[in-house]
Amino acid sequence: MGVVGGGESLLTLDFPIAGIRVNPLIPVAAGFAVGLFCSPAGISGALYLLPFQLSVLGVTGPCSSATNMLYNVLATPGGVMRLIRERRMCWPLSLTVVVGSLPGIVVGVVMRILYLPGAAAFRTFAGLFLLASAVLLVVRVVQRHEEDLRNGKAELEDVYFDLRWITWRFAGTRGRVHAIRLTITCFVVGVAAGAYGIGGAGLLVPVLVLFFRIPVYIAAGSSLLANFINSGAGAVSYGLTGYLLGATALPDPGLAVLFAAGGFPGIYLGVRLQKHLPSRLLKLLLAILSLAVAWRYLQSAPAGAP
Repeated sequence: MGVVGGGESLLTLDFPIAGIRVNPLIPVAAGFAVGLFCSPAGISGALYLLPFQLSVLGVTGPCSSATNMLYNVLATPGGVMRLIRERRMCWPLSLTVVVGSLPGIVVGVVMRILYLPGAAAFRTFAGLFLLASAVLLVVRVVQRHEEDLRNGKAELEDVYFDLRWITWRFAGTRGRVHAIRLTITCFVVGVAAGAYGIGGAGLLVPVLVLFFRIPVYIAAGSSLLANFINSGAGAVSYGLTGYLLGATALPDPGLAVLFAAGGFPGIYLGVRLQKHLPSRLLKLLLAILSLAVAWRYLQSAPAGAP
C-alpha cells in the first residue's frame, strides 16, 4: 500500500495486491455504512462490499473475496462481544452453525480458486435463493402481527442441547431446532459462502429465520459469530491457496483494514441498535438487503464477472 498524490484527490493510496488506487475515506465510509445498516439483521455487510469492490473500486479476481474474508475477521468482533454482553448469544446454536458451516467454507474457497474463477453459477444460485428469501420474509411479516419491540429486550433462558435438539426460551416462547439438520444445512451454506468470499451471515440469517423459525434477535448472534470464525478460516485458506497458486488469491490487507476501520464501529452500533427495533422491522430490513443483493447477482451472473 503506497501513498500517491494527485490533482483529483488530496490523498490517494495505492493497493498493489488489489490493483487499485483510491482515496482511503471511500472504503472507510463504505465499511461503516454497510456495518451500521446490515448488522441489526445479523449481517456484517461483506455481502455488499463484494459488489462494491467489483463495480466501484475495480478489484477483480479472487483477491476481492479474500479481502472480504479479512474484513470480516477485523470488523465483526465488536458486534459479537456486544451480543454476548447482552446475553443474546445462544451458544449451542452458534457452535452448531459453526461446526456445519466451517468445513463448507474451506470447500467453497478451494472450488472458487480452482474451478470457479468467475463464479457465475454461484451468483445465479445465490441470487435466486436471496430473491425467494426476500419474498418469504415479506409474506411472514404480513401474516404475523404479534411480534413487538419487547422481544428485542428479552434474554435467552433455559437453553438445552443434546445430539438431536437445541432448545431455548425467549420472550416467553420456547423454540427448538434439529441439530443434525441444522449442521447439514449450514455446511451447504458454507460452501456457497466460501465460493463468494463472504463469511456466510448474509445467507445464514435467511436460512435460520425462515426455515428453522429462529427469532432474528437470536439468529443474529449465531450468524455473526459464525461469520467471524468462518472468515478467519476462509482468509487463511485463500492465503495458503494463493501462495501455492499465485498472488491473485491473496487478500489486500491495507484495503481490508480500511474497510474494517469503518465496519467495526458500524457493526457495534448496529448491534446495539438492534434490541430497540421490532422484529417485523428487522425482517423487512433483511428482506430489503436480500432483494438488493439478489438483483445485483442476477444482473451480473450472465456476464460471469468474478
